[in-house]
Amino acid sequence: MTQLFVLLTGILVWLSPLLVVGGLLALAGWRDQRVLAATARQTRLSDALADEVGVIVAAHDSPATDKISCRSQTCGSGTNTREVTAPDSAIA
Repeated sequence: MTQLFVLLTGILVWLSPLLVVGGLLALAGWRDQRVLAATARQTRLSDALADEVGVIVAAHDSPATDKISCRSQTCGSGTNTREVTAPDSAIA
C-alpha cells in the first residue's frame, strides 16, 4: 500500500508542471476568446449606429488615423495640449 502511495505521489509530482502549464494555456485561450467576443460586439454596435444614425456618430478606424504620429516636443509630455500631425504619406 505504501509503495502505491509513493508511486502515485511521484507521478503527480512529475506531471504537476505539465498540468500547471496546460491550465495556464487554457486560461489564456479563454481570455482571448472573451476579448474577441467583446471586439465583435463593439464592431456590431458601431455598424448598427452607422446604419441607424450615420457615420459621424459611429466609431471610425481608417488607415490615416492609425498612422498619426507626434512631431513636436510637447507630444507625450503630460500636458493637455498636444500637437499631433499626420505623416506626409497619410495625407497623400
